[in-house]
Amino acid sequence: MSLRMCYKKRMNLYYVANRISPKLYSEFGYIKDIVNEFTSRNQDSKDFELMVFSPNVSSKKLQKEFEIDKNKIAKGRTPKIISSMIYRHLKKPLRIFDTGSIVHCFVDPSIKTSRVVKRIFEPVSAKRYIAPHLFNEKTKLFTSIKDVSKCDIVIAHSQYMAEEISSKLFIDSDRIKIIPKAIEPKIDNSYEGTINLPNKYFLFAGRIEKYKNLERFIRAFSSWAPKDTNIVFAGDSINKGYFAKMNKFTSQILGEKAIFTGYICKQKLWKVMQNAIAVFDPSYINDFPDTIIESQALGTPVIASDIAQHKEICKNTVIYFDSLCENSIKQALDAVTDKKIHDSLVKKGKANASLFTWDEVAPLYKDLYKSI
Repeated sequence: MSLRMCYKKRMNLYYVANRISPKLYSEFGYIKDIVNEFTSRNQDSKDFELMVFSPNVSSKKLQKEFEIDKNKIAKGRTPKIISSMIYRHLKKPLRIFDTGSIVHCFVDPSIKTSRVVKRIFEPVSAKRYIAPHLFNEKTKLFTSIKDVSKCDIVIAHSQYMAEEISSKLFIDSDRIKIIPKAIEPKIDNSYEGTINLPNKYFLFAGRIEKYKNLERFIRAFSSWAPKDTNIVFAGDSINKGYFAKMNKFTSQILGEKAIFTGYICKQKLWKVMQNAIAVFDPSYINDFPDTIIESQALGTPVIASDIAQHKEICKNTVIYFDSLCENSIKQALDAVTDKKIHDSLVKKGKANASLFTWDEVAPLYKDLYKSI
């Protein structure tokens, strides 16, 4: 039975992006990608009418960020971009949604809807639920638990994430739908943004935070690295004090062999990633290894901590090390610089990354929208 037969009209699908900021790629980039991919694949569909909301961004900026033609807005074609003023009304259960409409929210599930509307919550990152002691947001966390409990479906990006959400947020497993993230970096050869980097370097890409286990990796790298091999940290930190401390610590141990780029946009990052000897992720916790999949898609091998989250998604396509053992880290560094192992990892990594493209993931979202 088609959606039109079920609902007698198009189903309204509302994407609620709580924060739109190019620097918060985990929040902004994935929301942008899912909206653009789902829209482009269903622009001629008679089943869906899409809209995008954000409480802190004007309709003009949303139009620019999502690269939507102004004429499409004027004609009411999908997706419509609605200003933040309208979003304020959505916080109240107004009867403005048709029965069968779906609100798909990210980051914060607090948006309120009437009972005739289905609500999907997709936490772009579940780290603050998995390990709340790392984020000092207990009040917000427990508010979120209450809000999440009211959602019809909660999307998890892995089996591990699903189990953690179920146990930490007290959500029945039958209300959790596993849909992996789509990670599909695209190198734009016409893009001229460059960063002056050494010829040989290992790369860490992500936020500089305590749970990333960078201090231990730096100590291991310092006693292993050849003179012509450097280490690059691409990312900033919410905790500016910790970021400054890490800069000082790294300079004392590695001197000029360590380079901190701060935040760089994705186009630059992908080029930096593509040219690295290998990408490393020594994290204690993770919910979905975006950076690892990006690296594999770009043909760069990866060494990573042997946590369950990495092993579930990457299986045997990366070299694992014990996150608590410096010798294990040095062994992984030795292995990834062996040409045969390096080439094997590149091949296996690309095959693994192909499982997380939009061609694989977008249909899962469509099936979910149809099923509820």
